[in-house]
Amino acid sequence: MKRTLLLIFSLLFFTQLSAQEHDCDYFKTGQFRVSDEASGYEGMIERDDNYQTEYTKGSGHISKYKITWIDDCNYELLLEESNNPATKGYEEIPFLVSILEVNGLDVTIEIQIPGNDNLYQFVMTKVE
Repeated sequence: MKRTLLLIFSLLFFTQLSAQEHDCDYFKTGQFRVSDEASGYEGMIERDDNYQTEYTKGSGHISKYKITWIDDCNYELLLEESNNPATKGYEEIPFLVSILEVNGLDVTIEIQIPGNDNLYQFVMTKVE
């Protein structure tokens, strides 16, 4: 009986650990996979305290952004360098990014580009 109870408590403990919810702060640094099914975009992001570097899968495009955190769940990205023609003209425009939802290792972000009425949403997955 004791052995059964110990097994049940152990399973509950490890299940709780694996389902642990993270907050926005957990996503400030690290490596992330990002994809957007609608546009077919897939890439990787590496982020440290000051910079975010994006690698677009299959194209060889690399973009480096200065990252400035406004608060725990909102930040600005300012393009510093890129070999991606789609980023041309965005060097002086800060992208405003909000973390909308955290679900385990997934985070839904929304990007607003000043002067553009569209809002872009992506799901990023932290790679541990």
